[in-house]
Amino acid sequence: METYRRPFPASARDLVDHLADLGYRVFYRRRYRNALNPGHGAWDAVSWSISEADTGRSAFHYQSRRDEAFRQLQALRSTCPPVMHRGRVIEL
Repeated sequence: METYRRPFPASARDLVDHLADLGYRVFYRRRYRNALNPGHGAWDAVSWSISEADTGRSAFHYQSRRDEAFRQLQALRSTCPPVMHRGRVIEL
């Protein structure tokens, strides 16, 4: 697995700026209550959609690029501690 090599984003703005540096845009999707693991309680979350800045295609579309920026995005998604936005956890 790829290792994330930068300091983790501390705020929603840091996260958006960092994804822009990697060539991605973020769209606010929806707010919801995440209760996938009932034994550990539920939490308020917000889901963001990530797309390539140049093509507008979802970052996870089968025809999207799979370069170093994508590998860094995947490493960030799998290792980043929770980032909050307006009292909700951001889920990428």
